[in-house]
Amino acid sequence: MVTQTYESSNFSEVFSDDFSEMERQAMEIASWGDNVYVKIPITNTKQETCCALVKKLTENKVKVNVTALMTLTQVSDVVAVLNPEIPSYVSVF
Repeated sequence: MVTQTYESSNFSEVFSDDFSEMERQAMEIASWGDNVYVKIPITNTKQETCCALVKKLTENKVKVNVTALMTLTQVSDVVAVLNPEIPSYVSVF
């Protein structure tokens, strides 16, 4: 896992291609503190979207930073599943 710090927030990234393992890692990372955001790539290497995982994580109050978005459709899809009560980042490349 990689950890980056910006101001008072920490961003740590999951390292898996499997959504179940991503979820397990994300829950572990999120347990590190209230200022932690879990970096989730928009797709895995099979080009499968992470939207269902993002929805599940934010429903469980996990702060996320969804990364590597390249299209407006990806942005729209991610925004549609985010929990509006949980702070999140959407990183467009």
